[in-house]
Amino acid sequence: MELAKGSAALVSCLRTALVAMLAAIGAGVALVYTARTYRLTRRGQITDRFNKALERLGSEREYVRIGGVVNLEQIVQDAPEQAAPDAARVLVHFIRNRAPKAQHSRCKWMARMRGGDNTSLPLEPAADVQAALTALTSDVMRLHADPRVVVLDLHGLHLARSRASMIGLHFRRTCGPRKDSLPLLRSHLIW
Repeated sequence: MELAKGSAALVSCLRTALVAMLAAIGAGVALVYTARTYRLTRRGQITDRFNKALERLGSEREYVRIGGVVNLEQIVQDAPEQAAPDAARVLVHFIRNRAPKAQHSRCKWMARMRGGDNTSLPLEPAADVQAALTALTSDVMRLHADPRVVVLDLHGLHLARSRASMIGLHFRRTCGPRKDSLPLLRSHLIW
């Protein structure tokens, strides 16, 4: 009789342990599924925000483009590992498309031959280009955008009097007499 009571108690304990183990496995599976769903939802939200920022960058209105740059900068702050390289590429292309092309001194005679000259270049970058330069050279962007993947090539652009955080950036001479006297418009800016 006592053996039967001991066996019943042992079977009862085994059942309880089995139910607890199944509950723990179920909770683990639910946790993994919830984490996966969270990551996918977050990635989708970042992608939506990125797409909206891209739409704004393509606007005809300057203040809307500035808003797009600010949106990209905020996305990089919220999800730096995921968004920084893509945002850096977009901003480099934005600057290359929006900033006027520089005319180097050795190319001035060619411009004059074609009927153009250097007097039509603005004194400083447009506000949207300046905002993109500032975002592109921010600490968060430089920390998370791998310079081996994202090339910050602003060579050949007229970016005189641009205000950007140039700490940690290097200038590679492409023309001109001295490296320390090169304006930004005559240099190849690299990380």
